[in-house]
Amino acid sequence: MGLFRGIVLFSANRLLHLFNLAFGNLSPRKKLTDKENQSYERVRHMDENLPEDIEDVLELSALLEIREYDLFGLAYHWWFGRLPNKRVLETHFVRYMFNKIVPHWMRHYSRMLLDLREQGILDREKLGISRLPNATPQSVRAGLRYTVILFSILGLLILIAELAVQFSVLPCMFPPCY
Repeated sequence: MGLFRGIVLFSANRLLHLFNLAFGNLSPRKKLTDKENQSYERVRHMDENLPEDIEDVLELSALLEIREYDLFGLAYHWWFGRLPNKRVLETHFVRYMFNKIVPHWMRHYSRMLLDLREQGILDREKLGISRLPNATPQSVRAGLRYTVILFSILGLLILIAELAVQFSVLPCMFPPCY
């Protein structure tokens, strides 16, 4: 009987926690005073007409120096307590990219991180964001190889276009020909 009671209490506490997370932050952000507004000034990234939720995601990905997709993975793991399934995460990310729909769990995660940033206690290591890997000699050689291949193909295309113009039989291909 004690085990069953413990499970019920744990489940009730978890549901209460999720309820507070889901409905506690639904109210719009508090209005900042002039003094607070000077210390926290919103920067528009690309478009003035972007919704605030998308602005939050863009700002956090720039602040944490990670891709937006990785930020979605962190938010999913924080909200659901498990690593995201690639297919599910891609579904939500595609809806975000093409339809400008930010999932509720991403919205809450971004607001929490922005609040931590305002308090000055946002830490990448605590969020599970490791440092970007340093360049290895293999990655540098691969980058040089791809650069040489790209410029070789570009030069070949320019050469083919130049030869096609020099050896064209028709003096004029598009009307009106004078």
